[in-house]
Amino acid sequence: MGTLCCVPCQARDMTGKAGIGALATTSGMQFLTLRYWRTNVATEVLAGWQSLAENSVDAADVTQLRVGLGLSYRIGDQPKASLTAGVRPWMQIEYRTVRVDTTDQTNTYLRYGVEFPLQGEYFVSDNFSVVGTVGVSVAFGAPVGVAQDALTQETRDGSVLVTLGGGFSGGLGMSYYF
Repeated sequence: MGTLCCVPCQARDMTGKAGIGALATTSGMQFLTLRYWRTNVATEVLAGWQSLAENSVDAADVTQLRVGLGLSYRIGDQPKASLTAGVRPWMQIEYRTVRVDTTDQTNTYLRYGVEFPLQGEYFVSDNFSVVGTVGVSVAFGAPVGVAQDALTQETRDGSVLVTLGGGFSGGLGMSYYF
């Protein structure tokens, strides 16, 4: 009689699993992601690169490289889905080359910040998942090449950038676990 009252545990066991994936963010930068689960906590490494070139005089060519580390804690779990909250410190190096007449001038900018993402993950199969992320992001440094949209606002002096859904903290992706 007591076995009829028991509810089976249907949570997905991700302990010891590693995954590789891709994340496309609302800022337009694509990232390679590596994630490793240890019980209810996951660690991740993200790396992204993009290069934008314009072919006109006085135009800027911009190359950005961004890396980040993340720590996520599982706050909800179902048989085919999980919800995590976490923290992701990151750093971005940007090279901006401006062509003036026949000479090129290259400047290097450093940005860094931290994000607090809320991430939902839906498992299509035991090894493949689709990931959606949104969160608050705080960035410091020169806001060079930052797209202005409805989700991004910056201060007039350009020293602090606070976003909802930008950078690493907003986007869609996929992961393959092995």
